[in-house]
Amino acid sequence: MSEMNNDEIKIIEAILNSSKVHYSDIANLIGKSRKTIAKYLDNIANYVEHFDVSLIRKRNVGIYFEGNISKLSESIQENNILKFNISKQRSLDLLTELLITNKAITVQELADKFFY
Repeated sequence: MSEMNNDEIKIIEAILNSSKVHYSDIANLIGKSRKTIAKYLDNIANYVEHFDVSLIRKRNVGIYFEGNISKLSESIQENNILKFNISKQRSLDLLTELLITNKAITVQELADKFFY
């Protein structure tokens, strides 16, 4: 199962929250081209298959999920909590590094250490 990027997660959340969306809704949400959105939707379709969910794209109807979406919803929520905790921990580690270091440190050194 491949890793979802932030835009793909936003698209999944939008579909889960709205039940149906259109390309224009997604474009307004993430600010990407129709071609990029189509690529993201292909990735999402492959991702949600692991949860026995299908991504349906119907002209003049919209884009929506079909199947039991409860496991997908749980996975997205867990992913968001995990990302938040990782981000929070990274911030704490960075602040600790700044407080305990005795020498000058560049932004590049911090970036290399904390944002691999």
